[in-house]
Amino acid sequence: MNDTTLKPRQKQCEKLLRSYYTLPLTIERMKTSAEVATTASYAVREGQSHAAPSSPVEEVTMKRNEIRLKETELKLLERLRTTIHDDLVDIWEMRYNPRYQYNNQQTILQLNMERKTYYRLVAQLLGHVADVFGLWEDVSHE
Repeated sequence: MNDTTLKPRQKQCEKLLRSYYTLPLTIERMKTSAEVATTASYAVREGQSHAAPSSPVEEVTMKRNEIRLKETELKLLERLRTTIHDDLVDIWEMRYNPRYQYNNQQTILQLNMERKTYYRLVAQLLGHVADVFGLWEDVSHE
């Protein structure tokens, strides 16, 4: 299986598996940024573009909502990780942890696993992620 031929939903599931390792730091940075944004500022504001929040209060609210979404995502990933089989956790750790950066072949070797078994388990892992995050899409049969 080549990463460039993965279906978009599979890529999205893999991105979520990788994000498990970076979300705690991302959430902390977002919280720090939101705290800084709530500090009183007396700088004169020029006209803003339509894409920018119209007020500091709106900006803080948007940041807090984004933080809540990231926290929910992390909780879902943590819950998933505690409910799946150890083999799937091992694959998740070896394949998707940025600390290791193993590709599929390296992961197979590290886990001393048959290739066919590995890809069956990866499909299960991605299926669990798709279930938790509602990423399944209807496939039209041509």
